[in-house]
Amino acid sequence: LASKTISVSSVDLIGGPVPSGSTLDAFIRIQLDMRGGTIDAGRALTKLPLVDPIVLVDEFDTWYFDHLRGLFELNLVPEQQIFPHKWKLAPNTKLFYLFELPDDSTSTDQKVVQRAKNIDRPSTISLELFVEDVCEKENNGMAEDWIKALRADHIFSYDHLANLKYTEWDQLKQLPLNGRKILKSQFSEVGVQSPAKLNAECVGLSFDEMRREGFADDGLFDQMKLFFLPLTMVEEDLVVNETRWKTISTRLLTERNELVIRKQDLAIELNEKEDEYYRHDDAIRNLRRTHQSTMQKSDQARGNGGGMFQRIRKMVVGSASTSSSNTGEQTGHPIEAPPLAKSKARQNDYETFSAIELIEQHRQAMEELEPIRERLRNQIEAIQDLTDSLDESFRNAKLNSDTKSDRDLIKPNRGFIMYGPPGTGKSDIMSKLSIRMGINMVAPPLAAGELNRPLVGESERIISDICMRCHRIPYLMCCVSIDEIDSLAPKRKDDTSDGNVAKLSVLLSVIDGIKDVPNLMIFCATNRLHMMDDAFLRRMSGKFFVGRPSSHARKSILSGVKWWHMPPSLIDSLTMATTNFSGAALR
Repeated sequence: LASKTISVSSVDLIGGPVPSGSTLDAFIRIQLDMRGGTIDAGRALTKLPLVDPIVLVDEFDTWYFDHLRGLFELNLVPEQQIFPHKWKLAPNTKLFYLFELPDDSTSTDQKVVQRAKNIDRPSTISLELFVEDVCEKENNGMAEDWIKALRADHIFSYDHLANLKYTEWDQLKQLPLNGRKILKSQFSEVGVQSPAKLNAECVGLSFDEMRREGFADDGLFDQMKLFFLPLTMVEEDLVVNETRWKTISTRLLTERNELVIRKQDLAIELNEKEDEYYRHDDAIRNLRRTHQSTMQKSDQARGNGGGMFQRIRKMVVGSASTSSSNTGEQTGHPIEAPPLAKSKARQNDYETFSAIELIEQHRQAMEELEPIRERLRNQIEAIQDLTDSLDESFRNAKLNSDTKSDRDLIKPNRGFIMYGPPGTGKSDIMSKLSIRMGINMVAPPLAAGELNRPLVGESERIISDICMRCHRIPYLMCCVSIDEIDSLAPKRKDDTSDGNVAKLSVLLSVIDGIKDVPNLMIFCATNRLHMMDDAFLRRMSGKFFVGRPSSHARKSILSGVKWWHMPPSLIDSLTMATTNFSGAALR
């Protein structure tokens, strides 16, 4: 804002006029306009905070959220040191800014920007604007009457109305029954349309910071970076313009040609195996016919009283054999067996294979060829599916334009679970990760047992209230950190108590369920993954095993010991001596 750069100190302060049309000028005027234009606090104010923190009292506890993260305050201070009881900022008011260390203020100038009402999402700036937006949506003209009734019931701010418990709504005597129903329903309809994104560089730096602090991750952080990748992607990353589509189509065309060549090679190999398979099948049929014919001739010889026992010789398709009788002695040439039969050792030159043995050899060859044929068919079918998909993408090339992108591809993961033996740093990593990454924690790190309450239904309301806090800051990605999650989401069995099932059902409903909170993530840890509910584990897109540190990790941890506590020469020996130690045991 200032034309010159001046160091800020307790003595020298930076100040000057706020340029008309600047971001600060527009921000101040919009904030005042969203409060209704005319400020009526009911009392004289010395300063007006432009950004009020959120103070929410629910079933769990009091939740305080500072939009400015405690870094600074934005206050509007009048020239006369005190505001009137009722005042309005004129369009030609001159505003000045002042950076101060202990105590003073700021001002601006620009045209008043008219507040654009969004009746689908009522304003939460003030009670009056909220009721007006709701009544405009319902088109009932009851805004003034309902505001008077709420004030008569001692409800003066939106936060007070939003923090009413279910039982307290019935205690509003002046507000009509219809008004209670409509206003109460608005708090269950509030939703988050598009969760905020993270900066990819920030995600990488967060893990680097944790490594510098002494976390020996053994490759864990590299896996977790991929988990947070969808949170860093915006729609522009998925848009396919003409230049990009040409590059992609060239690569896809090359891939398709390679698939076609591969399919042709597989088809030739399949034909060879099919021919071999059916040659064995034809051989089995011929052997059966020959064996049946030989048996019939033998039976006829026995029936006619023919003297000599005729030997049954094995016949092979394509082989020739002759037999003759000479003075009662049988002569002939052995039939050459196929390659499968050659492995049988012959005892003498006159030994031959029986037809049954040859049939069995051919059958075994067919059984060996069957899985090969099936594998080749599956490969050809898979390649055909790929080529069909590529052809479809080419046919729909017109859909790949600057205005088309698939939002499902950048759908953020809803949570992760870290599991492994005790003392490996799961809880520590889980609680510190969100702070470094910019994911807002809507509750302090919780143990699952903290959510248990003695009264029926109270635990479920606490879980729901904590998760619904995310609706108050829809522009941020939020998370809830829960340790020992196995006691909150155990496997559901026939003997599982109704209380445990009810708590789990509420938790599942806010994570990709009927009461889905899109900007909510669940960070959790457990030592007993095998005892957890399958539906909950399905919603946890990331499952990271945190084991005991490797020798390299142990050496890295032990290297942090000061040299005056332990000589550096002992680190290698101590690394070997602490094999299978957990991180907690090493420290």
